Amino acid sequence: QDKTQGETPLMAVPAGYAVIRDGKLCKFIEPEEAAAVGLLTGSLPITDITVTDRNGKDASLELNQGSAEITPVWGGKGQLKGLNIQAQVSASVLETDNWQQGSSNEYINHLTAQLESAVSQRLSSLLRTSMKLKADFLGLAGQVERKSPENYRLMIQRFSELLPGLELQITVSGQLSHTNDMKE
Repeated sequence: QDKTQGETPLMAVPAGYAVIRDGKLCKFIEPEEAAAVGLLTGSLPITDITVTDRNGKDASLELNQGSAEITPVWGGKGQLKGLNIQAQVSASVLETDNWQQGSSNEYINHLTAQLESAVSQRLSSLLRTSMKLKADFLGLAGQVERKSPENYRLMIQRFSELLPGLELQITVSGQLSHTNDMKE
């Protein structure tokens, strides 16, 4: 749209993801989980996330950067046992009620820990959905194959058959880059 007319330009945002298997919808991933999908597929959208500050009040954060590294865990040649997921996310503070209370570093550390916990929970929930459905809608098999092509070729079972029994280790490292909160 033309900004000279005072209208805001249109922007596409994920409205969730449909998981389709054999031509049928088997699960809908809600928009809140879009960040987790984006982290695992390398296409993290700018996403708002709400966490709780030390006083139990909501704080709005905007995820603006992130990535996830997936490392397969092998129990022997061709024996996939699990996946280690290491995610890094960066966010800015959009709005909070209590920025001025307490030490600024303590407050930032608390919000960062809350961010890491929220992202970890979303990743875990999304991966458990994939495991439950035995559906690799996140392209995990391709990532495992690229990391360990020789071991992958030696696998006896298909990745989707192994998926429900894989052990998951999720680590999230977060950083608050700046604040957009006008009250600060």
